[in-house]
Amino acid sequence: MTVAQLLEGAMVTSGAITNRLNRLTDKGLIEREIDPLDRRSVIVTLTPKGRVVLDGALSDHVDNERFLLAALNPFEQDQLARLLRQLLIGLGDGWEDTPPKLLTEAPDASVPPA
Repeated sequence: MTVAQLLEGAMVTSGAITNRLNRLTDKGLIEREIDPLDRRSVIVTLTPKGRVVLDGALSDHVDNERFLLAALNPFEQDQLARLLRQLLIGLGDGWEDTPPKLLTEAPDASVPPA
């Protein structure tokens, strides 16, 4: 992945990304290399140590999600997943150009959404 892609996905300043990448490099978790096809671009890759750390973090993250979702029954979990998916789709491509309309009051629950 390139630094530019990380910057876009992280939604932080280039200085913040540089600081984070420097810390990860110092810990031996990532390597940065000049892209041989575009020398203006830098490619960031995980080291073997970085993969181990990431795998552990992902495992902990999944365990935490299970803990949080345990308060909901399977139907509610499915409903939450569908609503979050709908929200993500609604905030997807083009959102920057046309922000969603905010509700000023609660919608009428008896009227199904369009």
